Amino acid sequence: MALPPDPPRRSISVIEWTADHYEECEITDLADLVRSKRADGVSWIAIRGLGDEAGLKRIAEIFEIHPLALAEIVNVPQRPKFEAFETHDLAIYRAATFDQEGECQFEPVSIALGAHWVLSFQEAGEDLFDPVRARIRSGTAIRTMGADYLAYALIDTLIDGYYPVVEHVGDELEDLEDNAVGHPTERTLRRIHDRRRLILTLIRVMRQQRDALQAMMRTEGPRRSAGVGIYYRDAYDHAVQISELLETYRELALSLMEVYLSSVSNRLNEIMKVLTVMGSIFLPLSFLAGVYGMNFHNMPELGWPWAYPALWTLMIVIALGMLFYFRRRGWIGKRMESGDDDGDQ
Repeated sequence: MALPPDPPRRSISVIEWTADHYEECEITDLADLVRSKRADGVSWIAIRGLGDEAGLKRIAEIFEIHPLALAEIVNVPQRPKFEAFETHDLAIYRAATFDQEGECQFEPVSIALGAHWVLSFQEAGEDLFDPVRARIRSGTAIRTMGADYLAYALIDTLIDGYYPVVEHVGDELEDLEDNAVGHPTERTLRRIHDRRRLILTLIRVMRQQRDALQAMMRTEGPRRSAGVGIYYRDAYDHAVQISELLETYRELALSLMEVYLSSVSNRLNEIMKVLTVMGSIFLPLSFLAGVYGMNFHNMPELGWPWAYPALWTLMIVIALGMLFYFRRRGWIGKRMESGDDDGDQ
């Protein structure tokens, strides 16, 4: 078993309840965990921070956690998975949250399920299970169910935590679509690539979590109580809904690339059109200036007093006439909505 470098300090909170008893406390001495391995009721031991190796081995010894299961708990980051052992089940999931910089972070969370207890391991970060604690403290139906229902509640909280993340990604894609159409820049392109990679990561993680949930649904044994399977199927449906949303956003991200390239191409075409129009206007003016710039002695206009203003007048008339013609044809100015040129009507 190899812990990650500089593992965060460990804190342990315990919530226990039976039909006529409820207790919530913080544990500082690992020896106090022995009484949490109860033969009736439910105990939830929430461990935040991996701490030292000796402490983890002591926890594993108390709850008879298989060495392979303990190795997978400390092996972070770990892919979502489910494994059934002789004395307990192990489910590994990944919570998704946004940090202060707006980047998505994935935190592995391990859940070990025994007959009357649940161990949750969270490496670091904010507490992900406050909604479950609130339900337990308010005395809702979760207090009448077994440990397997508590495990479902924790897993469902992790799965539902992806909804705000996916919604945030969808909002970002809408903003990127506006930028790709109106103001396509390299920063917009980089952001589209970043969101596309994030969506692919979310799809992969959610697919693995769906597989873990499906394996957990199919597992039967003494740690499964009657009627809990339907709740696991509900969590699985949530995972499917999130996966479908992510697939939609993946296609949208791909289309944004096409929109971006099309917008850049249109902007380039507009620039080339302006340059072409300017070149077309100055072409006859350059011709006139070139002709009278040859300074031949026998050119009749050179001795005419009004030759200079007449040439300027001719050049201005030609330029304005061409601008009027280009605008009437719809090549410059506001395009006609029908797409037809005025000159063709």
